[in-house]
Amino acid sequence: MSVWRCCSSRAVFMHGKFIPETQPSNFWIFLSVSVLTIIFGKVFCGWFCPLGSVQEFIYHKTGKLRKTAVPVFLQKIIKSRLLKISGIILSYLKFAVLIMIIVRTSKEVSLIFARIDPYYALFNFWTGDVLLSAIIVLISVLVLSVFIYRPWCRFFCPLGALLGIMQFFSFYKITRNKELCISCGLCSGNCPQNINVADKITVYSTECIKCGKCVSSCPVYGAVNDYSLFQRLMGLEINKNKETENIKAVNRRKEKIFNNKYFSGFDSSCIFYSAYLR
Repeated sequence: MSVWRCCSSRAVFMHGKFIPETQPSNFWIFLSVSVLTIIFGKVFCGWFCPLGSVQEFIYHKTGKLRKTAVPVFLQKIIKSRLLKISGIILSYLKFAVLIMIIVRTSKEVSLIFARIDPYYALFNFWTGDVLLSAIIVLISVLVLSVFIYRPWCRFFCPLGALLGIMQFFSFYKITRNKELCISCGLCSGNCPQNINVADKITVYSTECIKCGKCVSSCPVYGAVNDYSLFQRLMGLEINKNKETENIKAVNRRKEKIFNNKYFSGFDSSCIFYSAYLR
């Protein structure tokens, strides 16, 4: 059967004949995530993805292990600027993975990615339906999560690559107010995705997952914000003469929201919901 005949048939989407085991719900979920990304950016990656939540949970909970078990010279290498630059370069690997999956899936007419998908393995490893290759990838990702922040999301996730492209056109972006910015560099230093926020007016990076760390770490209220679209629509303006105590109170609230985000109610509920769907 030709691709054209498949694409012209209603059975492509409703009965999974083009890609076996693909249900209508998969397309509706993908459509919902796509719309969410176009409006707000990669909030799915930063706040709802179960696999991302597990990686982030492991990374934060093993902080003491990294400091005690990893030799000092290796810690310096991990924190080095060269490795950060290498990480930025490697982050483009996921786009190659995305292209490979699209090409191979269209040729083989099957869900080839399921063979190595750690997300699928995470929620199905006990069923016997998961290949050994997927389990090995999952274990590798979890081990790497001890040393690297969200390794799968940053370097290999094809969905993250696709949503990153969509995010470029999103309405909701992180912005920096040059007039209020004091050039402390905390926004860039606290970005887990190694985005140089302090050097940008608007963050267009495909790597931004809207975690809010740059916003919460900024010592000046309004210098870095994540509501630029709503600010323009509502005609809001940042008051440069905010009282010091008010600024501190706002920053404390931001810290409470963003820095305790990982494995939050949103993320954990998504994990259980995903397990239930599987």
